[in-house]
Amino acid sequence: MQGKIVKGISGFYYVHVGEPGIYECKAKGAFRNQKIKPLVGDDVEIAIVDEETKKETLKKSCRGKMN
Repeated sequence: MQGKIVKGISGFYYVHVGEPGIYECKAKGAFRNQKIKPLVGDDVEIAIVDEETKKETLKKSCRGKMN
């Protein structure tokens, strides 16, 4: 699922994915290992962890438009 980061607080990122709404996400360890910091406005790809609570994990971050 793809979306855009709309807010980031203390390692949690809130991603707007269109019709389903906003999901609370946590970045995978790969981001930390590669010293990548997702920023508000980044297009991201997320993976579903718990659909009921809308908790997800960020899989991929891209500055600007994502193909």
